[in-house]
Amino acid sequence: MLIVRLFIYPVLLCINLIEAAGVQEISDDSLCGIANSSLQGFLEKIPPGFESKYGFSNRNEFKEAQPGTPLRMYVIEFDSNSSVDNLSPVALDEWRIPVMVNRAMRSLLTVAVIDGALKTVELGGAALAQELDQTAKSFQMCHRALLRVNQFRCDIMLINCKSADISNADCIPLKSATLFSGHNQSRMLSQNTVMTELLKAYKEQNTGNK
Repeated sequence: MLIVRLFIYPVLLCINLIEAAGVQEISDDSLCGIANSSLQGFLEKIPPGFESKYGFSNRNEFKEAQPGTPLRMYVIEFDSNSSVDNLSPVALDEWRIPVMVNRAMRSLLTVAVIDGALKTVELGGAALAQELDQTAKSFQMCHRALLRVNQFRCDIMLINCKSADISNADCIPLKSATLFSGHNQSRMLSQNTVMTELLKAYKEQNTGNK
């Protein structure tokens, strides 16, 4: 996956220092503001001829690019005491912000809290953006987030159409989540079902490594 990183424009990438302790509650407007201020700088760093690798047809589309609704990142923290009852998504101070052109996701900006400041870190993930775009179209009015399961290098979309409570969100495993290939991957699964499958795979992985 091709990634563009920028470290030469700190004024564009940072906003005022925010409270560093704990998980931050940051509005979508603030996240989109920082993404918008840095977006063109990232796009300009894409080498000529590589536009399609980042989800764009040509460089003229850069002028039309706008940040979409942020997706907060979550992870699963496995340990020897993990059970289905205590396993749940853990929020990170990190977001994937879709880069939109003609109402379609083309790429993803990563925005994160680093050293107490909100910064845009990188641009990339065109294939994931395309998949998220297709999956999200049926859930435009729902609260959405993205679960990254590092142990299995896979992503799962979290969706709650009743509230913003991710602990009660349903799950749609994305293509990278091959653990769930036996399920219809366009169908939502309960969080309990997903956690049961992940925990089973984690225990099998650990047993195999002993």
